[in-house]
Amino acid sequence: MRGRAETLHVFDDAHRDVFDHAYLVTADSDQAATARMFSERFQAKKLTAVCPPGRPHSQHILRYATAKITLTKEHLERAVFPGLVTGAGAVAVLRPPEYAPPDWWVHPDQRP
Repeated sequence: MRGRAETLHVFDDAHRDVFDHAYLVTADSDQAATARMFSERFQAKKLTAVCPPGRPHSQHILRYATAKITLTKEHLERAVFPGLVTGAGAVAVLRPPEYAPPDWWVHPDQRP
């Protein structure tokens, strides 16, 4: 979640019972109030605190999370989309050029 709009959406989606488990990706303790309110209002739902690589988890957020994950460089590399993603039917997603990895980078699945 980032900012107020995303916080509002996660609360709206939780209220509409769109999901059972939310992931709060931040190391910023400013989001502790979001975690607290979420855990108080939606006690049946899980909240996992997800921390970016190289950052410590916010202890304030962890008070309200049901689990925690620390992302690694390997997690991020495995999540890189190819230039064109196609799915069932005519659905296709084109990765914007500014999101492309450097020319020298090789996806983990393609490494020796």
